[in-house]
Amino acid sequence: MATAAPRSESEHAGQSEKVRAYGCENRCIVAIGASAGGVDALKRLVRDISPDIPAALLIVQHVGL
Repeated sequence: MATAAPRSESEHAGQSEKVRAYGCENRCIVAIGASAGGVDALKRLVRDISPDIPAALLIVQHVGL
């Protein structure tokens, strides 16, 4: 696996400006996956998640055809 080259000071400065523009430095992502057998559990989970959770939710549901 390749490693990324270190960033220059100017690249870091530009990134800081972007962070300020969006208002946050780190972003939390919660990923949830379920198969066809997990539909009911997924419904309960989504129903009970607080609407002000400080994270983006990524939900993937696999249902066979």
